[in-house]
Amino acid sequence: MVGSNIFELWEGGERKVLNKIRFIDLRYSELETFDLSMTPNLEKLNLEGCFNFFKLHIPVECPKLKFLNLIGSK
Repeated sequence: MVGSNIFELWEGGERKVLNKIRFIDLRYSELETFDLSMTPNLEKLNLEGCFNFFKLHIPVECPKLKFLNLIGSK
């Protein structure tokens, strides 16, 4: 979804836990926020160049996340 116009992943407050997701690449998208508690098994998150991105919720424990790229994000 590199360069997409997505600015939120869950529309209208409907949130789903994505247990099987291991890697998300949203480089240069319009995403504004991301909640890592919705992706408990995520290992890699690439938000490079997300110029509108301003909030990352990180739960107390996030043991599987090994790579986080926020270069060029707010």
